[in-house]
Amino acid sequence: MKILALDLGKFNTMCCYFDTKTRKHEFINAATDRDYLTKVFKKFPADLVVMEACGPSGWINDLAQSLKLKTLVCSTNEDAWSWSNVKRKTDKDDALKLARMAAMNELKAVHMPSEAHRQFRTLVKYRKTLAYRINKIKCIIRAWFVNHGIGIANGEAAWHSGRERINSFRKPLVECGSSELWKGELDIELTQLDSLTAQLDVAEKKLEAIGKNDPRIVRLRTIPGVGPRTAEILVACIDDPHRFENGRQVSAYFGLVPRQYQSGETDRNGRITKRGNPPRHRRTNQPCSSFRPRLRGQPGILADGKHRRTNRTSKPFTNNRTLNPTPNRTLPSRRDLSPSTDDISQGQDLPKRPSTDPS
Repeated sequence: MKILALDLGKFNTMCCYFDTKTRKHEFINAATDRDYLTKVFKKFPADLVVMEACGPSGWINDLAQSLKLKTLVCSTNEDAWSWSNVKRKTDKDDALKLARMAAMNELKAVHMPSEAHRQFRTLVKYRKTLAYRINKIKCIIRAWFVNHGIGIANGEAAWHSGRERINSFRKPLVECGSSELWKGELDIELTQLDSLTAQLDVAEKKLEAIGKNDPRIVRLRTIPGVGPRTAEILVACIDDPHRFENGRQVSAYFGLVPRQYQSGETDRNGRITKRGNPPRHRRTNQPCSSFRPRLRGQPGILADGKHRRTNRTSKPFTNNRTLNPTPNRTLPSRRDLSPSTDDISQGQDLPKRPSTDPS
């Protein structure tokens, strides 16, 4: 068996062509370029192409599969990738180690979404980036008014009904005197704010159009407490729900399972791990906190039908037992939640709550 291991870099990639029978290897220094790597794949035919999970691994994996090559994208979060106890670490060492571990079947493969799904995931993330930029500009503008002792409306009213008062202080920077330069800066920030708000609206409309045509997003929105933004995050992160065996694996993937410390007779569960993508578990924690009071006393949620409380300020780790099994059960079954058939909605006369999604 011949393995081509790739230690990917932004500009250069170290390739290790490894023969499992003779244990001989050859190094190739290649540019991280589509045409160059295509020549490498054709010149060095391999039974398996191995690479680390990183930014370029998406299109390189697609390129190798288009050439009918078997690929393996591995996770680098395992203990085998700990380099704290070695005295030398080079690109060649990384590539050779990757090839040898692939030969011993010691690598843990990660799920590689399709190119279309990666683009959708990027758009979901970019929408959050636009919202972050808008909030940052609003905070800067508020700070200027506070520093000059000028009052403006609180909350969102400042950017709607109170926008005229803010606009009354803006002035082109070229027309500002030495004592009113902040008004010119305000004019620039307000221009950027209006532009980013329009761009955010375009991104959300595109996501809404994608969500209407995606049955997974439509199905997830039938869960109480899950709106369009949360459904988009869940679909973008989960992609194929069949790769999980049960709801607890989904909870662990979202970082909503408790930390565990076990030694001898000691077995303690701590706070939730919060592993994974931060926006992922933020979006799942929010509907959990709103949806949980509606589940009090419902069968199938907790083993004893009770709702445990804790004095900790963080969310109890039982959150992952309320929301996350639901999308895992809903997506593979390809059906919507029904109040008459699903145990999660068997309680009659539950008060309806608005969606926790800001949209």
